[in-house]
Amino acid sequence: MASLFLLNLSIARNFGAISSGNFFFQINTLSLIVILTSLSLESGITYFLSRDEIPQSAMLNFSLAWSMSISLIASIVLISFPHDNTNGSSGWSDFLTDFIFLFGNLLILFSTAILNARKDFITSNASSLILTLFLCFAIWSWKFSNWMNLDFSRFRFLYFLSIPLQGLWIHFYLMRKMPYRTERIFPTLNAIRKLFRFGLFALASNLIFFLVYRIDYWFVARFCNESELGTYIQVSKVGQFAVLIPSLMASVIFPATAREKGAGMIPNIAKFTRATMGIMSILALTLLIIGNKIFPWLLGNDFPGLYHALIFLLPGIVALGTLYPITAYYAGRHEFKKNREALLVSLSIIIIGDLLFVPVYGIRGAAGVSSLGYICYCFLMIRNFCKDSGMPMHELLKWNVQEWMNIMKSMSHKSRKDDGTHRP
Repeated sequence: MASLFLLNLSIARNFGAISSGNFFFQINTLSLIVILTSLSLESGITYFLSRDEIPQSAMLNFSLAWSMSISLIASIVLISFPHDNTNGSSGWSDFLTDFIFLFGNLLILFSTAILNARKDFITSNASSLILTLFLCFAIWSWKFSNWMNLDFSRFRFLYFLSIPLQGLWIHFYLMRKMPYRTERIFPTLNAIRKLFRFGLFALASNLIFFLVYRIDYWFVARFCNESELGTYIQVSKVGQFAVLIPSLMASVIFPATAREKGAGMIPNIAKFTRATMGIMSILALTLLIIGNKIFPWLLGNDFPGLYHALIFLLPGIVALGTLYPITAYYAGRHEFKKNREALLVSLSIIIIGDLLFVPVYGIRGAAGVSSLGYICYCFLMIRNFCKDSGMPMHELLKWNVQEWMNIMKSMSHKSRKDDGTHRP
């Protein structure tokens, strides 16, 4: 988490609002393509491997084949559309960057799903940390000594190249853990059908969630200038970094729920929900108090209006972070309908609100509308969970310090245990 924040900070501070904004906006668009081409198969991979229904070595081979083939097809399709060559790139360069971004992210996505099913939550994060720190080193080395001669276009290519390197590293690490077996190179057709069926059920929810989280980028790009777009993306990224801790909790809850029988997970989900609510509230209050001073110091003066937009977004970020354990619980139980319905309500609010308020109030309007959408999503999902579990809402959200401390100690103990088991 700290390394990703450092990389974002390095990009924003050294390349400014306009260049960094256009860069992250491109990544946002390609990330949407990743979701579409993945078909959310990573959800099925974790689910079926956690239940030992598909051989891990066969799934590893399938992941590489799918990542390679679908990325090639998608890159060919993308290059056929008109490109805005603001970076002076050629068609071949655009094709190459699209392919390596898609291939690398899909491979990371599927390989990490296999690792999660193996209860290995260290390896993927460790590889990401190494490459992220290298990119940070490259930026600041160029800034102070210029020995790498790293202008923005070269950094952009270096960033894209690091993605498939990470994916391939994780893939070969898993190959070492799972020796080649001649009896089953790929999953059976029946297993693949089950995998695609599970993934397609999850795809709608994942796609709608992505749009709930990121569709405001396109509205800001349409109605605001490039500097405001870069500023708003930084506001959004502050929120994204804030929910990393709940998302890490969710990566533990999902495979555990897939293995759990009955209602045994419900008390633990309630505890995790209260813990994330407390963590997010404390973090939001801290940002509210020190944000006006710390963000200009960290990012420079090229991002005007960031703090005031963040004030509007913070309530929604708290709500979104609080919800991660509950959404992971429903995903582990293969129950996507309620999540989709809540997300659709939230997405409708955001689209209508952005159309009405972004042209008038700019990035503050986008932040306020997104915050309202996140809060509505959180309320609907908590109501669903309380109804299904029979737990009153006030009991679910009744938070106490001692319970939170016990959860943190439990997670720390589990992390040390897994670290000793799965370290490469």
